Amino acid sequence: MPSAPRLHVTFNRSAAGSLRQALATLGLDEPVAAAIDELNLGPLDPGDAESRAAWFEDELGYELGYDEQPSVADSIETFWDAVTARVVAPLVWMSRRNAAELAGLHELVWRRGRGVAVVDVADVPFAEPMRRSSFAVVRDDQMIEHRLLDRAVPLTPAAVAAHRATWARLRDDGAALRVVGPDGLASAPITYFDDGIVACAPDDWHLGARTVGDAFGPMSAGDFCQAGAQFIWSRVRTLVEAGELEADGDDTGMRTCRIRRRPR
Repeated sequence: MPSAPRLHVTFNRSAAGSLRQALATLGLDEPVAAAIDELNLGPLDPGDAESRAAWFEDELGYELGYDEQPSVADSIETFWDAVTARVVAPLVWMSRRNAAELAGLHELVWRRGRGVAVVDVADVPFAEPMRRSSFAVVRDDQMIEHRLLDRAVPLTPAAVAAHRATWARLRDDGAALRVVGPDGLASAPITYFDDGIVACAPDDWHLGARTVGDAFGPMSAGDFCQAGAQFIWSRVRTLVEAGELEADGDDTGMRTCRIRRRPR
């Protein structure tokens, strides 16, 4: 029986574009599926597409995905239907140092079981070490330069069991966040990064985008990537409502609003 065709899987839309370019350069006409969900955030059990999409809007104030998609929930389900189909062999491109990418791999193995291979960039000797923390920031020329396709490794039955056991524990925890460290993912409350965000806020007025950028440092200690700019900005807005920070301007956008710490 012929082997199933390979389906490349990423957990970031921009990463999918870079991966398609790299595959084209290598002369490979193979499909790429990109997830829009951020499984390091939000409820997992139940974790149906509609409830997760609603949680992002209600709790974080932003919508998953991108403007041209007809339905967030439909896009999430379409992705999972594609990557769990038995007629394909998924190859996941990710970094175990990235909370969203590692959570995505856990969920894929949870849904599918065996038959998954992985390219993990966490230990690739990039000139810029920060690229080890997220496949999303690896350029197409770097994928080729470092021969990343040759690093693909099928998950063993023991690895599959470990992924599923970890994800079962995290699902049972029912926490709002999954944060990543040397030992993998751990559950955390939604307020987990708040003190660090407040500490990064200026005493004088600065654009919110600067506060978001400054917060990436503490959140990425040890070359780990915990969450994206939209999540950090949602917490900034919550901290404004709580009186920890002050805002001046349209707080729907980090580039249209200035932020400072509330004077003590």
